[in-house]
Amino acid sequence: MNTKVKLLAAGYIAGLVLAATALLSAGEAGGLQQTSHAPSTNDFLVWDNIAKTTNVVADATDASFVFNFTNLTSGKIVITDVQTSCGCTTVEIPNLPWTIVSGTNGQIAVSVNITGEGGDISKTVFVDTDKGTETLTVNVTMLPATNQPVSQPR
Repeated sequence: MNTKVKLLAAGYIAGLVLAATALLSAGEAGGLQQTSHAPSTNDFLVWDNIAKTTNVVADATDASFVFNFTNLTSGKIVITDVQTSCGCTTVEIPNLPWTIVSGTNGQIAVSVNITGEGGDISKTVFVDTDKGTETLTVNVTMLPATNQPVSQPR
């Protein structure tokens, strides 16, 4: 890997750490908590994480996530399709096909409609590229509604 790509990757990762810290601080201030798992490195895109988790109050209508990625290959990568596991999960992406030039990054925003849901929810997003497929996972844990008292163990 050449020095320019290494510097781009290091800068991108440092930016992700700062952004994640700011998001977590803002989420905790609002009573929400979002955690991430280990970053993914495949042969074509490096993702900040392939699985993300958040806690939301039961009266919320949706849970939102952002997946960041970088093309660290020497060539372009084309995202050809993005599919979700069900109709309650949507993604926000540029028009397809989406070409990711070497050394650049992008984001896929994921939103899960949780209206009327309860408990733990897990959804998947399939990102198809000309180099292969990555499966992203979002996990939502529903907490008691803000207008309901939390029951104490006896």
